[in-house]
Amino acid sequence: MSRPLQIAVTISLRTHYGRQMLVGISEYANQHGLWDLRIVNSFLGPQAVPGALEGDGIIASIDGPELHRELPRPNVPTVNVSWTYELHNIPTVVSDNLEVGRIAAEHLLARGFDNLAYCGDSSYAFSVLRHAGFAEAVDRAGMAIHVHDCPHPHDSRTWQDWCQDICGWLISLPKPLGLMAFTDSHAWRVQQACRLAGLSMPDQVAMLGVNNDELIGSMCSPPLSSVELGIKRVGYSAASLLETVMQNTELPACPVLIPPAGVVVRDSSGAMAGQDPQMAKALRFIRRNAIGPLRVEDVLDELTISRRSLERRFLRHLGHSPHEEITRARLDHVKRLLLETDMSVTDIAMSSGFGSLKYFYKVFKARTGMTPVGLRRSCSPVL
Repeated sequence: MSRPLQIAVTISLRTHYGRQMLVGISEYANQHGLWDLRIVNSFLGPQAVPGALEGDGIIASIDGPELHRELPRPNVPTVNVSWTYELHNIPTVVSDNLEVGRIAAEHLLARGFDNLAYCGDSSYAFSVLRHAGFAEAVDRAGMAIHVHDCPHPHDSRTWQDWCQDICGWLISLPKPLGLMAFTDSHAWRVQQACRLAGLSMPDQVAMLGVNNDELIGSMCSPPLSSVELGIKRVGYSAASLLETVMQNTELPACPVLIPPAGVVVRDSSGAMAGQDPQMAKALRFIRRNAIGPLRVEDVLDELTISRRSLERRFLRHLGHSPHEEITRARLDHVKRLLLETDMSVTDIAMSSGFGSLKYFYKVFKARTGMTPVGLRRSCSPVL
């Protein structure tokens, strides 16, 4: 019996991103042969161990020159999983951060927001990319954005200064405002600032973050909408690429970009811009109940308006019918399951409120231009 391959993994496990990535790496290791994962991280054990970064392969979040210098290249095959520190000679797998910004902007634009803002920290390369994608989508819609760029606070004094600064910025912006924060944790900070500034959410400020960190999302009030990155796929794809590197086969010339799974819509951005509480209530109800046997009649039971009035409001604000909104919400759910789980297409279809497999395939192909299996394959890295 051949010996297990010794694979060193050095990523931060103090964050949701790092832990989810490790899940993806572990899934690949368990499915594709004998890998002995050595977690080089002070979160699980001592970091400064002689020879810790040696072995058959390395998956590393190379976020600075110090770690880069420690790597025993070219002797040990290595894959990088960080955008923070630009590399030209090490294969890299990362989230597609430009696309993250684009779909966040498209979500807010679809909600009818004319006033849009990005709140980030340009000391992080991925924040710069998310800002660029957000700005690109907003510019394509013929609009402009307001930007707050400032490192997040680390102590009580800088927290007070940061709050004062961002509160003034938020108060000065036109309302209603659709805002993207570059991470969920930053969105939580912005939400605290909104509360201090006396701004209501989502009526005056609708917001979404990035990472879909359920712990942070549950701390937010209202619950936080977030771009689901598909972090486990980043880890799984990095492990797959490392396998390729260790076999000395042809490597990708550019970083492998893993697309986000979509926006997980919660109450912080689920409402419509403007003064239409019936529309806001209808949209929240649809998003919460779309994966069940939901009908337009069920939506009407929650409101105090006629079906004709509801249809007119949807056409005026969104350009489509309530039934179409239900279908879109179901498809968002389906896409996340296709990209984030190994559930069969049949099980996904039956759990998503479409009623029959035939109808599900028909709708999916008409809306996306591909089959469910085709979408799943297209979002897997070609290595």
